[in-house]
Amino acid sequence: MRQVYLASDLLEAHIVRGVLEARGINTVVGDDLPVADDYWASVWVVEDTLYERARNVVMAFSRGEESTQDSWHCSTCREQIEPQFTECWQCGTSRPYSL
Repeated sequence: MRQVYLASDLLEAHIVRGVLEARGINTVVGDDLPVADDYWASVWVVEDTLYERARNVVMAFSRGEESTQDSWHCSTCREQIEPQFTECWQCGTSRPYSL
């Protein structure tokens, strides 16, 4: 497990976590880990092999490029969902991961 982002607060950490998980990158926020208090607002990539990909996603997000991602359609109810969401608001189906 590797730290990919250190946020200024927990809200920011959870937003970054959501961005990464929307791309199929499994993450953990530091407040869920038994680590030093300095890391409570950090985001960690569970699989080390996805670290570089996660860094690229975080850098694009930091530059404001996240908003260019397309919305998606739920595979169950066909509802159109905004790109920042990882689950369908209508039926709760998880977003399919695009690698």
